[in-house]
Amino acid sequence: MHWIDWLVVILFVAASLAIGLYFTKKASKGKEDFFLAGRSLGWFVAGTSIVATTFSSDTPQWVAGVSRDQGISGNWLWWCAAIGQIGAIFFLARYWRRSEVVTEVDFVQLRYGDSRSSKALRVFKSLFDGLLVNCTIMATVTLAMAKVTTIVLGLSTEPIFFLPIVGGVTWMAIILVFLTVFVLAYSALSGLYGVVYTDLFQFCFAMIGTMALAIIMYVDASSGEGLIHKLQAVPNFEMSMLNMIPDLSIWNVGTMLFLVYVGILWMMSFPTGGFHVQRLLSTKNENEATKAFLWYYFANYVLRSWPWIVVGMLAMVYFPDIKNPEDSYALAISQFLPVGLKGIMVASFLAAYMSTISTHLNWGTSYVVNDFYQAFINKQATSQNIVFVSRLCMVIMLVFAAVIATKITMMITAFQFLTQVWAGVGLVLIARWYWWRVSAATEFVCLAVTVILTAVLNIDFISKEFLESIHLSIGMGSEIKGWVIFGIRITAMTIIPPLLWIPFAFLSSSKPKDHDLSFYRKLRISSFGWSKVEKLTGVPSPKGEFATNFKGWFVTVICLYGLMLGIGSLLFHQWTPALGYLAAASISGYFLIGMMKRQAFSGLADKMEPENITNSSEELLKEKIINS
Repeated sequence: MHWIDWLVVILFVAASLAIGLYFTKKASKGKEDFFLAGRSLGWFVAGTSIVATTFSSDTPQWVAGVSRDQGISGNWLWWCAAIGQIGAIFFLARYWRRSEVVTEVDFVQLRYGDSRSSKALRVFKSLFDGLLVNCTIMATVTLAMAKVTTIVLGLSTEPIFFLPIVGGVTWMAIILVFLTVFVLAYSALSGLYGVVYTDLFQFCFAMIGTMALAIIMYVDASSGEGLIHKLQAVPNFEMSMLNMIPDLSIWNVGTMLFLVYVGILWMMSFPTGGFHVQRLLSTKNENEATKAFLWYYFANYVLRSWPWIVVGMLAMVYFPDIKNPEDSYALAISQFLPVGLKGIMVASFLAAYMSTISTHLNWGTSYVVNDFYQAFINKQATSQNIVFVSRLCMVIMLVFAAVIATKITMMITAFQFLTQVWAGVGLVLIARWYWWRVSAATEFVCLAVTVILTAVLNIDFISKEFLESIHLSIGMGSEIKGWVIFGIRITAMTIIPPLLWIPFAFLSSSKPKDHDLSFYRKLRISSFGWSKVEKLTGVPSPKGEFATNFKGWFVTVICLYGLMLGIGSLLFHQWTPALGYLAAASISGYFLIGMMKRQAFSGLADKMEPENITNSSEELLKEKIINS
């Protein structure tokens, strides 16, 4: 890179560090300040922080690789998540904020009480999600950043020296160490305050870089013979790769995967979790939480999708012979960006990396410290002690993530593994909000089945015959492809666990317990699954809320996908589909704006006066439970 590019990167790093250090004093006040920014965030700050976090250094490479390998419709692997995530806006967002828990795992005690099973579940989730899952995500992000830096800077992949225990040390390993230490410095000092406000700054850099690369490549490809003609000249390219939705009249791999994604896979994103919930809990109130998610989904799917996909598709023209499709993005940066813009792009990748790592460090540490250390190890921990242990935990987690990063070769492999686990537990995480019979033991049954099933389906000598039989029975031919196997696994992971945990919930929960009653009184969830508890407590749920939420979900999904697919169709010269998509977006958007003006789904339960339950009425409730 030119010295101007290096200057851009250095200025960006200095500014990010300065923002983080500015909030050090605020973050040191206590647990809620360190992990939840004092519950003070507005919708734009919270929503943009989520966008910046999901815009990781691996995301552009991964999306470009999927687009190049499977065509545009292959992106339904992550596009389908919008169906479930938008559902979470209307069915869960206000309830999360109303719960006032510190972490998602903290919710376990609120929902299931203080029983042995709830304590065990809380410990398991705090360590499994906080350490294993969280560190695996950080590892893929770190690996992606190291790959981009190595390719853009033209560094050798051969070891430059050897250490006794570590072995050969490459430039990538040195980059990993440098990056992790730098991010640790400001995220450990400034807590969530520093994370979210550096996210705002970093997101602007990230969008400038990705938009610049996509525009330069698109203009260059559109010159001369034209973009479509150049794509058609690429070996192995088919026009169907430009379809927004696969041709459902033809049964092939693309069709099967699309049906799996939009029919099943979206459910894993409905419960929300992790840093999404952390941002919800950090907002000022329920309305700010709802608006934060609406902004996030628009920015994530409508604004950010196409710069990455454009680069991935056009990389077929400029780099037709590369072995790893995920390398196409970094190669495009090296070839197309001039001096100055290349520095901005490297800084944008660094921004994406920093925002994701800092968020996952803060979020993962909140699980370990709040739901394991303070809950079970040191219940009398002071605010200063909690902040100190949190910073120490960040160091350990980052080292663990760096170790995992050295063992991962393909980012998509890690993503597929985590997706299978999330698919297995997705439905029970929804049901625990809307059905009183779900207990901590029910979640344990679901987790146990998910872990066992994941192991079985991912061990070749166990799963080979099963996968081959399924593959042939659905008419996919004799050759098993990796993405077909993934689709079969996801379907099995989604269908099989509920067949076991739903009967268990019926058999193990014959009548509501005290914690079910207190949970309902606090959140007042409108659902048929709580009707028995509603009668026992005498606290009515807001009538019509469920139906209103469903209408909001439906019109928002249509509006979002209409905008997203309409823009994509215009970019790739599909004029008739573009007109249809944009018309659907306009009509649904009209209804959505009308609902928002009427505040049709802005916390109906908040307009009701909470019922006062006296001690005598508590005794009455117990009698009702016994008699029932």
